[in-house]
Amino acid sequence: MHVIVLGAGVTGVTTAWYLARAGCQVTVIDRASSIAAGTSHANAAQLSYSFVDSLATPEFLPRIPGMLLGRHHGARVGFNAELVAWGLQFVAQCTPARSRRATICLLELANDSARLFESLLEEAPVEFDHRPAGKTVLLPDTVALRQARAEVELKRQHGSDVDVLDFDEALEVEPTLADMTDEIAGVIYSAADTVGDACRFARGLGDHLESRYDVRFLMNTDVDGFALDGRRVAGVRAGEEELRADAVVLCLGTGSRQLAATAGISLPIIPVRGYSVTLPIGSKPPVTSVTSLEHHFVFTRLGDRIRIAGFTDFRGFDTRNDSARIRELVEIARRSAPYSADYDAADNHAWGGFRPMTPDSLPRVGRSSRQGLFLNTGHGMLGWTLAPSTARLAADAVIGEV
Repeated sequence: MHVIVLGAGVTGVTTAWYLARAGCQVTVIDRASSIAAGTSHANAAQLSYSFVDSLATPEFLPRIPGMLLGRHHGARVGFNAELVAWGLQFVAQCTPARSRRATICLLELANDSARLFESLLEEAPVEFDHRPAGKTVLLPDTVALRQARAEVELKRQHGSDVDVLDFDEALEVEPTLADMTDEIAGVIYSAADTVGDACRFARGLGDHLESRYDVRFLMNTDVDGFALDGRRVAGVRAGEEELRADAVVLCLGTGSRQLAATAGISLPIIPVRGYSVTLPIGSKPPVTSVTSLEHHFVFTRLGDRIRIAGFTDFRGFDTRNDSARIRELVEIARRSAPYSADYDAADNHAWGGFRPMTPDSLPRVGRSSRQGLFLNTGHGMLGWTLAPSTARLAADAVIGEV
């Protein structure tokens, strides 16, 4: 069986892995010149299995007016017709029942990912600065501390080993909290969460696939539509060339919506811009991966580097403010954690990426309404964390139908 996987990010490469292990011939196609050149390239690097909550919650609703008026530094909004239509669907998801249902689904996918990731690495020992760092989410005051104690119960009920620690307890697992300038009443802590460089993983796994399996990567290739046999998707069109296959899996992130539309499929995915900078470690780098909900950023140590990532900009595919947003991210991080990174280092790596967000935060995985076309897209900020579980689901759907 020949399967085309569209997209050579971490989701696409992991999908190729499960297809190849099932005996499929796989062709991975991407317009970029290298694997993981897009959203997977320099993400937050957190494998946050315990922190996959739906973005659409009742608590999010009161923040929307301030975001629209530009009062939240962590989010910038630019109006367009697609955002308005998507936003109405998002607001409809912000009910207690729908938010809880989506979060439970994400927690189940994340638990599967953690298990599958261990098995994958036993078979494909890829080096990508992977380590069991644990994760601390900063809580600024006693109100947040009290709310967190109620919220973690849902996570515990669905397999997550999380605790709420007061400040003194938190210092035992993350000593650098003492050097941070923000008010910190305590943290939510998960010892099981890990970190790793998604780009290095995807490229290492890609090398492994090419050397051990019937997998090839067709880079620098623009796909502009599907080859059809009646209503069945039988391949893709790349310029004047037609590439045939028994099945096609769409793993193009924010590019999925436009391509799916050529087959008459509507995907509720919009681009949400996030940013990162990768710096040498400072004199007191964090031990765990650290998330500041107040400032909308994370710190992740990758070997001798610190990845600082954050912000959630709803501005379509606009990249004109990237430099200013990255400067703002660095300055907020510098004020909050002055010793965590070498903020003045010349050898920094600044990056911006588009996360493919759905209104309910749930990825679209499995069969599409077109025979022969399968989906593994719309992961939002969770593509790295959910990659193994959704890739396995997509591969199982392909093998079960074709």
